[in-house]
Amino acid sequence: MSIQSVKRALRILSLFSPSQPNLGITEISRAMDLPKPTVHGLVHTLLEEGYLQQDHQTRKYAIGLKVVELGMLFSSSIRINQVGGELVQRLAVSAQHNTRIATWDKDTMLITLNAFPTVEYFQMQQIGPRVPAYCTSIGKAVLMTLSESELKGYLERVRLQAYTANTITNQSLLRGDLEKARENGYAAEKGEFLMGMCCVATPVFDHAGKAMGAISVSGTADLFNDKLSSKILPQLIQTGLEISRRLGYYPEAVSF
Repeated sequence: MSIQSVKRALRILSLFSPSQPNLGITEISRAMDLPKPTVHGLVHTLLEEGYLQQDHQTRKYAIGLKVVELGMLFSSSIRINQVGGELVQRLAVSAQHNTRIATWDKDTMLITLNAFPTVEYFQMQQIGPRVPAYCTSIGKAVLMTLSESELKGYLERVRLQAYTANTITNQSLLRGDLEKARENGYAAEKGEFLMGMCCVATPVFDHAGKAMGAISVSGTADLFNDKLSSKILPQLIQTGLEISRRLGYYPEAVSF
Protein backbone atom coordinates (compact mmCIF):
# COMPACT_ATOMS: atom_id res chain seq x y z
CA MET A 1 0.00 0.00 0.00
CA SER A 2 1.42 3.40 -0.99
CA ILE A 3 1.85 6.34 1.38
CA GLN A 4 -1.05 8.06 -0.35
CA SER A 5 -3.26 5.02 0.21
CA VAL A 6 -2.30 4.89 3.88
CA LYS A 7 -3.20 8.56 4.30
CA ARG A 8 -6.52 8.01 2.57
CA ALA A 9 -7.31 4.97 4.70
CA LEU A 10 -6.56 6.90 7.87
CA ARG A 11 -8.71 9.76 6.64
CA ILE A 12 -11.60 7.34 6.10
CA LEU A 13 -11.33 6.21 9.71
CA SER A 14 -11.30 9.82 10.88
CA LEU A 15 -14.64 10.48 9.15
CA PHE A 16 -16.50 8.38 11.71
CA SER A 17 -17.73 10.21 14.79
CA PRO A 18 -20.50 10.02 17.43
CA SER A 19 -22.68 12.12 15.12
CA GLN A 20 -21.74 9.97 12.09
CA PRO A 21 -21.20 6.42 13.36
CA ASN A 22 -22.30 4.79 10.08
CA LEU A 23 -21.23 5.79 6.58
CA GLY A 24 -21.81 4.38 3.11
CA ILE A 25 -19.48 4.35 0.12
CA THR A 26 -21.29 7.32 -1.45
CA GLU A 27 -20.99 9.41 1.73
CA ILE A 28 -17.31 8.58 2.12
CA SER A 29 -16.70 9.32 -1.57
CA ARG A 30 -18.31 12.75 -1.27
CA ALA A 31 -16.51 13.60 1.96
CA MET A 32 -13.12 12.71 0.49
CA ASP A 33 -13.82 13.90 -3.05
CA LEU A 34 -12.66 10.55 -4.43
CA PRO A 35 -14.20 8.19 -7.01
CA LYS A 36 -16.37 5.42 -5.60
CA PRO A 37 -14.15 2.61 -6.99
CA THR A 38 -11.14 4.08 -5.17
CA VAL A 39 -13.08 4.41 -1.93
CA HIS A 40 -14.50 0.91 -2.30
CA GLY A 41 -11.00 -0.58 -2.58
CA LEU A 42 -9.77 1.25 0.50
CA VAL A 43 -12.87 0.37 2.51
CA HIS A 44 -12.61 -3.28 1.47
CA THR A 45 -9.03 -3.41 2.78
CA LEU A 46 -10.02 -1.80 6.08
CA LEU A 47 -12.90 -4.26 6.33
CA GLU A 48 -10.64 -7.26 5.74
CA GLU A 49 -8.20 -6.09 8.42
CA GLY A 50 -10.93 -5.49 11.00
CA TYR A 51 -10.69 -1.71 11.12
CA LEU A 52 -14.20 -1.39 9.71
CA GLN A 53 -17.32 -3.54 9.98
CA GLN A 54 -20.37 -3.60 7.74
CA ASP A 55 -24.06 -3.74 8.53
CA HIS A 56 -25.37 -6.27 6.01
CA GLN A 57 -28.85 -4.74 6.06
CA THR A 58 -27.96 -1.08 5.50
CA ARG A 59 -24.67 -1.91 3.70
CA LYS A 60 -23.09 0.94 5.65
CA TYR A 61 -19.81 0.78 7.53
CA ALA A 62 -18.80 1.48 11.11
CA ILE A 63 -15.59 1.40 13.14
CA GLY A 64 -14.39 -2.19 13.58
CA LEU A 65 -13.22 -4.08 16.65
CA LYS A 66 -9.56 -3.67 15.71
CA VAL A 67 -9.84 0.07 16.32
CA VAL A 68 -11.49 -0.61 19.68
CA GLU A 69 -8.67 -2.97 20.63
CA LEU A 70 -6.05 -0.36 19.74
CA GLY A 71 -7.96 2.25 21.72
CA MET A 72 -8.01 0.05 24.80
CA LEU A 73 -4.30 -0.68 24.42
CA PHE A 74 -3.54 3.02 24.09
CA SER A 75 -5.69 3.88 27.11
CA SER A 76 -3.90 1.37 29.32
CA SER A 77 -0.51 2.65 28.18
CA ILE A 78 -1.18 6.34 28.94
CA ARG A 79 1.07 7.43 31.78
CA ILE A 80 -1.54 9.61 33.46
CA ASN A 81 -3.89 6.60 33.58
CA GLN A 82 -1.21 4.28 34.92
CA VAL A 83 -0.22 6.72 37.63
CA GLY A 84 -3.61 8.20 38.45
CA GLY A 85 -6.06 5.33 38.01
CA GLU A 86 -5.88 4.05 41.58
CA LEU A 87 -6.01 7.54 43.09
CA VAL A 88 -8.97 8.63 40.94
CA GLN A 89 -10.83 5.43 41.84
CA ARG A 90 -10.21 6.17 45.52
CA LEU A 91 -11.53 9.69 45.00
CA ALA A 92 -14.70 8.33 43.36
CA VAL A 93 -15.42 6.10 46.35
CA SER A 94 -14.67 8.83 48.88
CA ALA A 95 -16.65 11.52 47.06
CA GLN A 96 -19.43 9.12 46.05
CA HIS A 97 -19.48 10.66 42.59
CA ASN A 98 -18.12 9.60 39.22
CA THR A 99 -14.58 10.72 38.48
CA ARG A 100 -12.62 11.02 35.24
CA ILE A 101 -9.16 11.45 33.83
CA ALA A 102 -8.76 13.44 30.62
CA THR A 103 -5.74 14.49 28.57
CA TRP A 104 -5.16 17.71 26.63
CA ASP A 105 -4.97 17.01 22.90
CA LYS A 106 -5.29 19.39 19.95
CA ASP A 107 -7.15 22.13 21.86
CA THR A 108 -9.66 19.61 23.24
CA MET A 109 -9.90 17.15 26.10
CA LEU A 110 -9.86 13.41 25.50
CA ILE A 111 -11.43 11.25 28.20
CA THR A 112 -9.14 8.32 28.99
CA LEU A 113 -10.53 6.84 32.20
CA ASN A 114 -13.81 6.72 34.15
CA ALA A 115 -14.05 5.61 37.77
CA PHE A 116 -17.26 4.90 39.65
CA PRO A 117 -18.16 5.05 43.36
CA THR A 118 -20.18 1.83 43.41
CA VAL A 119 -17.16 -0.46 43.69
CA GLU A 120 -13.68 0.12 45.05
CA TYR A 121 -11.64 -1.46 42.31
CA PHE A 122 -13.43 -0.99 38.98
CA GLN A 123 -12.11 1.53 36.50
CA MET A 124 -13.17 1.81 32.88
CA GLN A 125 -10.26 2.83 30.71
CA GLN A 126 -11.47 4.18 27.40
CA ILE A 127 -10.64 6.54 24.62
CA GLY A 128 -13.24 9.24 24.23
CA PRO A 129 -15.39 11.03 24.05
CA ARG A 130 -13.41 14.08 22.98
CA VAL A 131 -14.97 17.20 24.48
CA PRO A 132 -14.41 20.95 24.10
CA ALA A 133 -12.12 22.65 26.59
CA TYR A 134 -13.87 26.00 27.03
CA CYS A 135 -17.20 24.59 28.29
CA THR A 136 -16.08 21.63 30.41
CA SER A 137 -14.45 21.68 33.82
CA ILE A 138 -11.66 19.34 32.70
CA GLY A 139 -10.90 21.67 29.81
CA LYS A 140 -11.02 24.81 31.89
CA ALA A 141 -8.68 23.17 34.40
CA VAL A 142 -6.04 23.10 31.65
CA LEU A 143 -6.94 26.45 30.11
CA MET A 144 -6.52 28.20 33.45
CA THR A 145 -2.83 27.17 33.49
CA LEU A 146 -2.01 28.60 30.05
CA SER A 147 0.10 31.70 29.63
CA GLU A 148 -1.52 34.79 28.16
CA SER A 149 -0.02 34.10 24.72
CA GLU A 150 -1.09 30.44 24.83
CA LEU A 151 -4.63 31.35 25.85
CA LYS A 152 -4.82 34.04 23.17
CA GLY A 153 -3.73 31.52 20.55
CA TYR A 154 -6.33 29.03 21.75
CA LEU A 155 -9.12 31.61 21.56
CA GLU A 156 -8.05 32.57 18.05
CA ARG A 157 -8.18 28.94 16.89
CA VAL A 158 -11.36 27.79 18.60
CA ARG A 159 -14.91 28.99 17.98
CA LEU A 160 -16.90 29.25 21.20
CA GLN A 161 -19.97 27.32 20.11
CA ALA A 162 -23.02 27.12 22.40
CA TYR A 163 -23.93 23.58 23.46
CA THR A 164 -26.53 24.61 26.03
CA ALA A 165 -28.08 27.83 27.26
CA ASN A 166 -25.36 27.91 29.93
CA THR A 167 -22.37 27.73 27.59
CA ILE A 168 -20.04 30.72 27.90
CA THR A 169 -19.42 31.99 24.36
CA ASN A 170 -18.07 35.42 25.24
CA GLN A 171 -14.28 35.55 25.44
CA SER A 172 -14.24 38.18 28.19
CA LEU A 173 -16.63 36.15 30.35
CA LEU A 174 -14.60 33.02 29.74
CA ARG A 175 -11.41 34.80 30.76
CA GLY A 176 -13.12 35.93 33.95
CA ASP A 177 -14.24 32.37 34.64
CA LEU A 178 -10.68 31.10 34.14
CA GLU A 179 -9.28 33.78 36.43
CA LYS A 180 -11.67 32.66 39.16
CA ALA A 181 -10.57 29.07 38.56
CA ARG A 182 -6.91 30.07 38.99
CA GLU A 183 -7.72 31.73 42.31
CA ASN A 184 -9.64 28.67 43.54
CA GLY A 185 -7.26 26.01 42.23
CA TYR A 186 -10.08 24.22 40.43
CA ALA A 187 -12.46 24.82 37.53
CA ALA A 188 -16.23 24.41 37.64
CA GLU A 189 -18.92 23.88 35.06
CA LYS A 190 -22.68 23.89 35.53
CA GLY A 191 -24.50 22.40 32.56
CA GLU A 192 -22.39 24.21 29.97
CA PHE A 193 -21.75 21.15 27.82
CA LEU A 194 -24.57 18.81 28.89
CA MET A 195 -27.71 20.11 30.59
CA GLY A 196 -28.04 18.83 34.12
CA MET A 197 -24.40 17.76 34.38
CA CYS A 198 -22.15 19.62 36.80
CA CYS A 199 -18.41 19.06 37.20
CA VAL A 200 -15.39 20.32 39.09
CA ALA A 201 -11.85 19.62 37.92
CA THR A 202 -8.22 20.33 38.74
CA PRO A 203 -5.16 20.14 36.46
CA VAL A 204 -2.53 17.41 36.38
CA PHE A 205 1.04 18.52 35.63
CA ASP A 206 3.93 16.65 34.05
CA HIS A 207 7.55 16.74 35.22
CA ALA A 208 8.12 20.02 33.36
CA GLY A 209 5.23 21.74 35.10
CA LYS A 210 2.98 21.68 32.04
CA ALA A 211 -0.68 20.76 32.47
CA MET A 212 -1.03 17.53 30.52
CA GLY A 213 -4.59 16.81 31.56
CA ALA A 214 -7.08 17.01 34.39
CA ILE A 215 -9.16 14.97 36.78
CA SER A 216 -12.80 15.71 37.54
CA VAL A 217 -15.70 14.87 39.80
CA SER A 218 -19.09 15.00 38.13
CA GLY A 219 -22.72 14.79 39.16
CA THR A 220 -25.94 16.75 39.29
CA ALA A 221 -26.49 20.18 40.81
CA ASP A 222 -26.01 18.81 44.33
CA LEU A 223 -22.29 18.68 43.54
CA PHE A 224 -22.21 22.39 44.33
CA ASN A 225 -23.94 22.00 47.65
CA ASP A 226 -21.78 23.74 50.28
CA LYS A 227 -21.44 20.65 52.45
CA LEU A 228 -20.48 18.42 49.54
CA SER A 229 -18.12 20.98 48.04
CA SER A 230 -16.26 21.45 51.31
CA LYS A 231 -15.61 17.71 51.36
CA ILE A 232 -15.00 17.02 47.68
CA LEU A 233 -12.92 20.00 46.57
CA PRO A 234 -9.97 19.52 48.95
CA GLN A 235 -9.84 15.82 48.02
CA LEU A 236 -9.99 16.66 44.32
CA ILE A 237 -7.16 19.19 44.51
CA GLN A 238 -5.03 16.91 46.70
CA THR A 239 -5.56 13.98 44.30
CA GLY A 240 -4.52 16.12 41.35
CA LEU A 241 -1.36 17.19 43.17
CA GLU A 242 -0.52 13.62 44.14
CA ILE A 243 -0.87 12.40 40.54
CA SER A 244 1.29 15.32 39.41
CA ARG A 245 3.95 14.42 41.97
CA ARG A 246 3.96 10.84 40.75
CA LEU A 247 4.52 12.20 37.27
CA GLY A 248 7.59 14.07 38.48
CA TYR A 249 6.12 17.46 39.35
CA TYR A 250 7.41 18.77 42.69
CA PRO A 251 6.41 22.39 43.25
CA GLU A 252 6.93 24.09 46.60
CA ALA A 253 3.58 25.72 46.04
CA VAL A 254 1.12 25.65 43.18
CA SER A 255 0.49 28.91 41.40
CA PHE A 256 -1.34 29.47 38.12
